[in-house]
Amino acid sequence: MSNKVLGPVARDSVEARLLAGETNTLTEHELLEALLARGKRQRRNVSRQAKRLLERFGSLGGVISEDAELLLETPCMDEKAILLFRLAHSIATHLTREQVRTRTVISSTRELVDYCRVVLGYQRLERFLVFFLDSKNALIADELQQRGMPAYVPVFPREIIKRALVLNASSIILVHNHPSGDPCPSSEDIRTTNSIIRLAEPLGLRVLDHLIISRSRHLSFKERGLM
Repeated sequence: MSNKVLGPVARDSVEARLLAGETNTLTEHELLEALLARGKRQRRNVSRQAKRLLERFGSLGGVISEDAELLLETPCMDEKAILLFRLAHSIATHLTREQVRTRTVISSTRELVDYCRVVLGYQRLERFLVFFLDSKNALIADELQQRGMPAYVPVFPREIIKRALVLNASSIILVHNHPSGDPCPSSEDIRTTNSIIRLAEPLGLRVLDHLIISRSRHLSFKERGLM
């Protein structure tokens, strides 16, 4: 793309690469810096601020999905910047969710994991999602069932089964996150999964899998032979 087309924006190499569609060449620091620059009248120190945020929250995904209260504790952060972070996170969520919705879930485990990682992987508290599928394994709905604490989320098996019946689902996939980064299931995770399976089977409702998600790893109960 020529400088004539880009005009004054060409002076900013990050913006020039964004307009040229060269997004794969941008680092997390450069992307975060670009977001911060959009939220400020003065662009001074945005590089330093981006570095500080990445050091504290670990990654671009960690920054844009972090709680507003914690982000505001970082110097020079304000609500306008946080709104831009929320916008970026919402766009990423919608794009990955669309990939899941336009495919058959069973044959698209990778897309399902990617979507769950965007939604849950960077959360500091445990959350429990359920994917409700029809008889052809197409997605009816994905719903957040419960929010919990850093190492625990309350799960109510009967409520999950009741919701599946209301939606006329034929099968479900259970998903929750481990903020610690270790996706290995706890004894409570295993007990809860077995309880849901016991309630579902007499009703002809299948539990296809239980996925545990972290920032960079995941575990499938089905693949591990835990169900």
